[in-house]
Amino acid sequence: MKIRSILLALALIAACSPKPDEPVTPDDPNEEQKDTTAVEPVPVVDSVALSLEEALMLDFVFDDDGKAHDGSKNSLWIDSKLGVNMMTYYNGSAERNVARFFNSLGGIVDEGFYKYSYYSNTSFKNALASGHSMEVLFMLGEDPRDVGEIKMFSSMEAGGTGFLITDQSRGREITFLPNTTNQGEKNWRWCRSGVVPEVGKYYHVVGVWDKEAGKARIYVNGELKNTVAAAGTLNFPNGAASNWFCVGGDPSGASCQSAWNGDVVIARVYSEALTDAQAAKLWEKAPKNFQAPSIKLSNVLFFSECEVKINSVYTIAADGLVTGDKIRLEGDETFDCVTEILSDRALVTIPESFKSGDYKIFAVRGAESAPIGSARLTVSDSPRELFAPKVVAHRGFHGSGRPENSIAALKAAQDGGFYGSEMDVWMTTDGELFVNHDGVISGKTIQNCTAADLAGVTLSNGEPLPTFRQYLEQFAKNTATRLVIEIKSHSSDQRNLDCTLEMLKEVDEAGLADYVDYISFDWGVCTAIAAQKPGSIVGYLTSTSNLEGMLEKGINCADFAYTYLFSNPSLFDRAHSMGMLVNIWTVDSPSEMMRAIGLGADFITTNKPDVLQNIVERLF
Repeated sequence: MKIRSILLALALIAACSPKPDEPVTPDDPNEEQKDTTAVEPVPVVDSVALSLEEALMLDFVFDDDGKAHDGSKNSLWIDSKLGVNMMTYYNGSAERNVARFFNSLGGIVDEGFYKYSYYSNTSFKNALASGHSMEVLFMLGEDPRDVGEIKMFSSMEAGGTGFLITDQSRGREITFLPNTTNQGEKNWRWCRSGVVPEVGKYYHVVGVWDKEAGKARIYVNGELKNTVAAAGTLNFPNGAASNWFCVGGDPSGASCQSAWNGDVVIARVYSEALTDAQAAKLWEKAPKNFQAPSIKLSNVLFFSECEVKINSVYTIAADGLVTGDKIRLEGDETFDCVTEILSDRALVTIPESFKSGDYKIFAVRGAESAPIGSARLTVSDSPRELFAPKVVAHRGFHGSGRPENSIAALKAAQDGGFYGSEMDVWMTTDGELFVNHDGVISGKTIQNCTAADLAGVTLSNGEPLPTFRQYLEQFAKNTATRLVIEIKSHSSDQRNLDCTLEMLKEVDEAGLADYVDYISFDWGVCTAIAAQKPGSIVGYLTSTSNLEGMLEKGINCADFAYTYLFSNPSLFDRAHSMGMLVNIWTVDSPSEMMRAIGLGADFITTNKPDVLQNIVERLF
């Protein structure tokens, strides 16, 4: 607080000192003094505001182009991880640009967030460690339902500090969460506000970690909501790669986890433990007059990355559209497009002068507009044909009491009418095949056990750990849903081959070879299956651009993680030009499903096959 006192003193001295061009006349007791100059008022110095300005060390300011810069005196470099799942837009109520995130709540993303890395900034880290405060103004965009923790502004990875909305077990409260060690004990300091945020409502939050007092405090909309013990030293996030502040989620190495959906208006870090008066000043200065929008859209779907043709129709599906609504595409140029509203969708005509680029999408109703999202649209005379992908239930249709890879999950996938149900196979030391994703269950390593060793192992729903034969018995009851079999990587190439050959034998004996697809992370397994079953769909689960080498060995499906394919979208068209299929995994958010469809995925493997099936039914 010494800095604040000095600033106040200097301001008062400056206000009371004579101007440089005014003569200083000594008092003369024998002469009547007449003051002929106008008395100037002493300027009022807002010491609280001055101290806040001095303490501000990081201020995310959102720009028109989707990027952000630091508005503090430090001018720190902010890495804007631009993506189709985020945009900035001018919010008239806030009178500033706002960041809008369209991530799947609680998910992991590799783009669509903002990042300030402080790992090598010693003075910044020292300031955090000596006591700090954070400020955020946010709006939650959708109901979290059964999602875990979600974070709009944080730096937490096995340590650190930041804000979050807790999971259901902690009541979905707005929370400030520094991590400190006291007397050798490392702990999260759960400073919970008791406030459960409503979707569409804006909240101003200040979190304070006061090292000197050994306390953490949280203020919501200007009110102190909680104070908790937080003595000790600050623990920074685990590993250099996670020593950064994230707007739009929480750092996890190079990725963003606990991803956000909704608005972030303000995101700031201060180098001091702010007082009650300072927290009140931040609330006083914060935007408050947020108007409830008349345009309220839900279940929004659009192709966030696809090719379009001039005068062709680009479709946006959404509940809440009304006749007369228009769609605005805002990029290097702004286009108010000819729009036809049909029930729950807008048919948007791509205008004559449209050019390839990244566009912000708005719904326009009279004088009001509402952000829908952003898209990367490429103009082409012969655009990529959009078609319905085949839905693959990852480890079966699990959830709601159905464990992964259980026979119940397989039956649910069959009942759901999905294209395929994926599963995982291990082999015991005595040659029995079992179905499970992890190599260890109930403390037993499957590939090191005999079948008898696993006889008493049950799943969480009470099912015995299924053998492959038992799994095939259920599969044979409804082969309209194909079985996608993954051979897990064992301790040696020979054991991988033994497992593969036994699996193929049992499939043949059951008469099910025509209804099965195959995948593996092991090259030898894939080539062995391709040799044994020419013409079957075989996918190599890896990250490589050597599609030619795969095809030469009969591996006809480029089967890649979404993180790799979204970073290398040309692989979709390359694979198709070679006659290969493309499967992308594991895609769980609607926005990423739409992106995968727009890029031309033949198969999408997902933990939420019902969500993907609904998208397919709405759009095709």
